[in-house]
Amino acid sequence: MGLFGGNEGKTEKATPKRRNEAREKGQIARSQNIPFAATFLAIVALLGMFGPTILSDLAGFMQYLLSHANRQDFTVEGIHFWLLQTGVRIGKIVLIFMATGVLLSVAANAAQGGLVISTYKLKFRFENMNPLSGLQRLFPKTSGIEFLKSLISIGIVTYLSYHLYLGIRSELPRLMLKTPNQIAQNISHVIYQLSIQSGCYLLLISIADYFWNRRQFEQSIRMAREEVKDEMKNAEGSPEIKGRIKRKQREIAMRMIMAAVPKADVVITNPTHFAVALSYQKESMAAPTVVAKGQDYMAQRIREVAREHKVPLVENKPLAQTLYKTVEPGQQIPGNLYKAVAEVLAYVYKLKTMRL
Repeated sequence: MGLFGGNEGKTEKATPKRRNEAREKGQIARSQNIPFAATFLAIVALLGMFGPTILSDLAGFMQYLLSHANRQDFTVEGIHFWLLQTGVRIGKIVLIFMATGVLLSVAANAAQGGLVISTYKLKFRFENMNPLSGLQRLFPKTSGIEFLKSLISIGIVTYLSYHLYLGIRSELPRLMLKTPNQIAQNISHVIYQLSIQSGCYLLLISIADYFWNRRQFEQSIRMAREEVKDEMKNAEGSPEIKGRIKRKQREIAMRMIMAAVPKADVVITNPTHFAVALSYQKESMAAPTVVAKGQDYMAQRIREVAREHKVPLVENKPLAQTLYKTVEPGQQIPGNLYKAVAEVLAYVYKLKTMRL
């Protein structure tokens, strides 16, 4: 079972809408091990860089406390003072490491797909009351793979520990001849090496785990072709709604034609497929302007309105097609059509003069 049910017959990649739905449910490709590995590695690295300084600072602080113990009265206020000083000193160190861990954990999660805040799983749903669903969540199909990942991680850490032990085995008896401080330094150095190596390997495993989870996630949100088609239909709208929109668009276009064509100076036709109405007012227009245009049925209506209002109709197939394809209503004609349109207007004005 995937995030959206079984994957039988689901061969298409998830659409953006399906991805958004999964994200709203808090379902994204993510490895929970990357934040842990990155945080662990960073904290170990910080301890390696600043550990000696921190220990030296704490040791100096303890020496100061012990050297001044006989000068301090053991009252409630005095004890509170020393505890507060100790707490502040240790709290600063702890706060630095905690802040580093939190920031790295947030950054590692954000790098895997952004921060997702979803309340979907907090909502009450009746299917969550199903005992079978609960058992499936306790024993998911991926539990075997997760167990295998854990075994690999444990195996790598065990191998590194044993390999490191083999490297220092010959030096262990010599530790008996060293001071406690030197023994602590040697042991801390070994632990540091083991931690760094383990952290690096765990980070590599976590990155591989992320790509594995992303592959599983992509498969789980795949869609069937019918689902993709249904989604496209829903996005575009039902045929009834689309038909209603087209009718409304035709009505608006028709009203514009009824208002603009009677004011036109000429209608240039194809003669049946295209019709373009032009107007030219010398006082307010730099060039003739298209006031209406149409194809097939709309072209027929433009011709009918033009005849009703005695607007001249001029048949010019190339000019009608060019104007229809290149000029929108409200736009002036381009310069390369000035000559052709001027000849038509001159012919129309000549006809008007002859009628007078």
